[in-house]
Amino acid sequence: KYNNVFNVSTGITEISTKFDTGAVNIMPKFLSLLIVLLSNLIHAQILEETRLLVTDERQNSIRTRFQLPTGYHWKEEADGSFADFLQYFPMHPAGFPARDHRGRILQTHAANAGLLRIDTGSRDLQQCADAWIRLYAEHLYHSGRRAEISFAFTSGQRLSLQEYLDGTRTVETGKRVQFINTPSILDTYENFRCYLDLVFQYAGTISLYQDSQPVPAETEIEAGDFIIKPGSPGHLVIIMAVAEDTQGKRKYLLAESFMPAQDIRILKNPRSKTDSPW
Repeated sequence: KYNNVFNVSTGITEISTKFDTGAVNIMPKFLSLLIVLLSNLIHAQILEETRLLVTDERQNSIRTRFQLPTGYHWKEEADGSFADFLQYFPMHPAGFPARDHRGRILQTHAANAGLLRIDTGSRDLQQCADAWIRLYAEHLYHSGRRAEISFAFTSGQRLSLQEYLDGTRTVETGKRVQFINTPSILDTYENFRCYLDLVFQYAGTISLYQDSQPVPAETEIEAGDFIIKPGSPGHLVIIMAVAEDTQGKRKYLLAESFMPAQDIRILKNPRSKTDSPW
């Protein structure tokens, strides 16, 4: 894609010049030279003002969008890791408005440092805990680790992507979920998204809390970890990226979704006087 929006104004409204008789014969040559010069000028201006839009997703990602705090550097993450996946996750352009699952613009711009470029779906499902589930599942899916995609429901039951593709579905019986068998379906991204919507419907902060291990006190928090308060409703905030200084001190970028289901946003630090996200 190219950004070819430019304004070139080369209109010549009038040439009012007196020539003596001996100079009349040079008029065609003069006009030809003028046209050539103007053409070169226009061509140069087009080349200067036409810019190739970003085609490398990493050029509009978390790591390239946000400046580091003075004295800090990005913590290098292992290639192919969940942390590496997060810090290079693509983002919407700066100033892009946050929207809910219906496409309505939300008045939450004061808290937003930027929005991840990922769909919310058309239902009120992808909320706080679901945002982490979505990102982790996307990482596994695109890393060729689809067999590992499996999440617990609040009821304590578990459903994997492979079971869903094999035809396992749910029906509600009172406060429990019952699994039933249906015909198998193709392994496509669309069906992967349908699986996630089903997970979002029955999972949440309670199930994710019960299905996770706390970070030991002597261990550093890493990108991909989350801060969680289980409940109905509870909340969850994702550690998206880590910056370090030479003394080992760390700063973090945090992200969240909310209710109703909405774009996943990088949060500004509410204590920062410069709207820093760190």
